[in-house]
Amino acid sequence: MAYILANAFSGGMLANIPAGELRFEWITEEEAIAELTELYERGLLESIVGHEPTAVVLSERLGFPVELHRVRYLAYPGDIIYVAQVLERLPVTAGELTEEQIRTVPIGWLVVEVL
Repeated sequence: MAYILANAFSGGMLANIPAGELRFEWITEEEAIAELTELYERGLLESIVGHEPTAVVLSERLGFPVELHRVRYLAYPGDIIYVAQVLERLPVTAGELTEEQIRTVPIGWLVVEVL
């Protein structure tokens, strides 16, 4: 079982799971802060945030350092993934977002549990 902090979720994360179920739940930012802080303080949280400006902004919002760690992640049953999800459709011309831009877009918190 792993507790993962991510800035995206994709089907590619499920490549090594032949069959199974997922549970999706939206939580508030306050719930995310409480849950992730506890996991961080217990040394149980692994960051797979692969975009440096996002890691910086998440560090500010969560109140602890979010490591930049761009890796290919493969989920296993029992894993819980906390996804900081941008909730706005950005224009194609937006390009790579800066810290300033990320601070202005709404971010939702999606929890994905691999059953």
